[in-house]
Amino acid sequence: MRILDPGHILLMTAFFFTSLPAEARLSKAFCSELRGGATQMNAMLPRTVSSPDKGFLESTDGVEKMVFLDTDYLKVDVDCEEEAVIYYVRFTSSELEQQLKADKKQADSAFYDMHNNQILMACRPEAFIKKFGLKQEVRTLLDRAGEVWHRWVTSSYDCL
Repeated sequence: MRILDPGHILLMTAFFFTSLPAEARLSKAFCSELRGGATQMNAMLPRTVSSPDKGFLESTDGVEKMVFLDTDYLKVDVDCEEEAVIYYVRFTSSELEQQLKADKKQADSAFYDMHNNQILMACRPEAFIKKFGLKQEVRTLLDRAGEVWHRWVTSSYDCL
């Protein structure tokens, strides 16, 4: 039995990895379209997203039990390298922000609920992950001073 020397093993390993199909990346044209859409959306921001009304919540499975907090969408960005759409939001109510900053336990609970809501929204059939094959949607919560306070990432794995 012949044992391969380290040089042959390295060559075989390199061949193996180069023969694997490359992971699909966003095309330049599609990335350009996404960035153009983000530019158009940013021209309309800030925009407040309020809690859905009771009728809408009751029409969707189990969503009426979820907690929605009003947020202002401040900016939308596209990261083509990460294949992600990034939303920058803040709480509409400065009083709510102060209350959550004063109570870490309440803030953690609110952030948990918001992340569950994000997964629900990001994994819809018409959302970016499923419709266009993006890897992530990211919600970045800014405080009144413009500092990043919290970040939620929904990946394609969350939507399986």
